[in-house]
Amino acid sequence: MAFSDFGSKSTPQRSGFTGSSRNLAWEVVAPSVRSEAIRGARKTRITEGAVLEQYPLSYGPTDLFGHLRFAMRYEPIDLNVLVAFFGKVDRQAFEAWVKSEPVGKYARRAWYLYELLTGETLDLPDVPPTDNVLLLNPALHITATGVRVRRQRVIDNLLGNRDYLPNDPPHRPIGRCYGAAVRGRSEEYCRRRGRRSVGTRDPLPVCQGDQIILRA
Repeated sequence: MAFSDFGSKSTPQRSGFTGSSRNLAWEVVAPSVRSEAIRGARKTRITEGAVLEQYPLSYGPTDLFGHLRFAMRYEPIDLNVLVAFFGKVDRQAFEAWVKSEPVGKYARRAWYLYELLTGETLDLPDVPPTDNVLLLNPALHITATGVRVRRQRVIDNLLGNRDYLPNDPPHRPIGRCYGAAVRGRSEEYCRRRGRRSVGTRDPLPVCQGDQIILRA
């Protein structure tokens, strides 16, 4: 199956998760952060319920796994979207892509998430000694301290595990309070409730001036 036709250079090109969905035709709620490649400069457009990230055309992926790499690099990780993606993508094609980038940090992130979310072990050898890479970008997610995973050489900093994971990553919802302070308060929230992670229905920390507030 070919994935080379991703639109005209004269029109905005959907990129990342929304770009890959064009060919895989999954049924899933669209991610709250969407990306496109355009003629022009880098921009962020925020509308009610969604964020549109616009990149110069030179950023635009040209094939399916280019879109996945783009998502792993620039977009918040939306686990619902990834579950749908992994359910549609050809497993052997996915393995071939990872093999083509054996120590690529974006391929390693995607590979780890594939095995975590599907429960399947891919026919791939462990990554040879190299630098560990954070699974989630702390600038785009509330994260845990992290656990090193030798197979893919990633640091799993998800708030939770395979059985209990947040499924809608926040994107700039709490302004300048976003960061280490919020992570610390989120971990405190979990400790108070004897849990490892913040659930999708739990109240997010909110920013009031310079204070981080956790509602009961």
